[in-house]
Amino acid sequence: MKDRDALLNLLQLPREARETPIVFSTIRQLIARDDEALRLYIRWAAFEASLSRAFSGDPSERSQIVSAVRRQRNQAFGQWIGLMLTLLLISVTGFYLWSRGSFPKEAGVPIAAQLDTPEQILWGGKEPEQLGIVRPGTRLNALTGRFLLRLDSGAVAACTAPVDLEVVDGWELFVHRGDVCVQVPQQARGFRVNTEAVKVVDLGTLFGVRVDDEGRAEVHVLEGRVQSTTRFGSQDLTTGFAQKVDNSGRPEKIIPAVGEMFSTQLSSLAGIAPGTDSIRILPHPVSPVRIEDLNQEGTIHLLMERAQITLDTTLEIASSLPGTYDAQHLPKLTKIPKDALVSTCLIMGGKTSSAPLGGTITFDRPILGIALSSSQLDMTDRRYGHRLVQYLNPEGVKQSSLSRVFFTEGTAAATTANRFTIHPDGRTLTVHIDSASGEFPQLRVFIAARHEGP
Repeated sequence: MKDRDALLNLLQLPREARETPIVFSTIRQLIARDDEALRLYIRWAAFEASLSRAFSGDPSERSQIVSAVRRQRNQAFGQWIGLMLTLLLISVTGFYLWSRGSFPKEAGVPIAAQLDTPEQILWGGKEPEQLGIVRPGTRLNALTGRFLLRLDSGAVAACTAPVDLEVVDGWELFVHRGDVCVQVPQQARGFRVNTEAVKVVDLGTLFGVRVDDEGRAEVHVLEGRVQSTTRFGSQDLTTGFAQKVDNSGRPEKIIPAVGEMFSTQLSSLAGIAPGTDSIRILPHPVSPVRIEDLNQEGTIHLLMERAQITLDTTLEIASSLPGTYDAQHLPKLTKIPKDALVSTCLIMGGKTSSAPLGGTITFDRPILGIALSSSQLDMTDRRYGHRLVQYLNPEGVKQSSLSRVFFTEGTAAATTANRFTIHPDGRTLTVHIDSASGEFPQLRVFIAARHEGP
């Protein structure tokens, strides 16, 4: 059954049934993944609202509404024929206009973005529409909390309050105040973030924009390249560089980019919930670095690697079933399907820690699987590791005497007592590392890229 048909069946349930948490959550999932289902929901909401105004609430009149809906379903075949004829007419007209070189510009889509809110947001001014629908021209002024904007172009913007911005359309944001970090996939190249002082066009992958209360702006390129334009001219910025612009639009000199400035937004892109303090989150690298040089003794570290990336092949790694796992109790394997949208991070222990290390981290999205063996880590370094990090075994060539194995598999007397626990919520991970000198145990965690909360 298509998502649209499934949604239509749910919408015809009595209001009391539709408003139960399970049905409401199912409706949200259907319209989030299917544009046709979303358009049906919008038409249904308008239809239901108009009927509510027209009728007084008499049960006999409500029965007329149900009858009208049923008649609408019975007329589906006729509507389908009409739709086919309309599409044929549009195709002929479009070909005619194209042949004359006078094809009109593409009309703006009614929905510019989906709003993903993993926590409660206090909004200043008008609140966004229900179900996370953001239309072109919507202004979002968040006083507390954090959210993601999944724009129609494919770009994802992470925002943390206080932030005030306008979603111009699926290809452009206008930031009045606050910090915004944008992850831009290849198909969204050309995405724009504008302020009063500077206009930024993405030519790469990941960048952040900060606007203070006075209108001064900063542009930081964390990966890739952007074009920064003010009234004084344009400047290309590449990975590791940043530019400050005063509120008159006058650019200052080029400075090093600061990844820590956008650590909260980067955590949101990676799916890391706030409040994690027992595992140290490393700053986002803005220049090439070896993985050994990022780590320090005395704590467990987490490196945010890739955000919002699509798997190019089916991936077989350790499963995310709740439980505690060690060398004697290995997790089962699971397969994450090709085309799944994921984020990744690397958890690692100190290189020469003499004392056991422990820490817990909670993600705001489900854990899908964990790469923990040497072969799984080596296999996923290039595609799902950080672009600027040199791992221990690039292209299978041993570059370091350090071992990245998390635990010795299948031995009766394991040399380490490393273990990890996936909690029943499927989002919380506790890691215990008790490694000898010369070991550098690592886990690569694959997290769902979309928040699936109610």
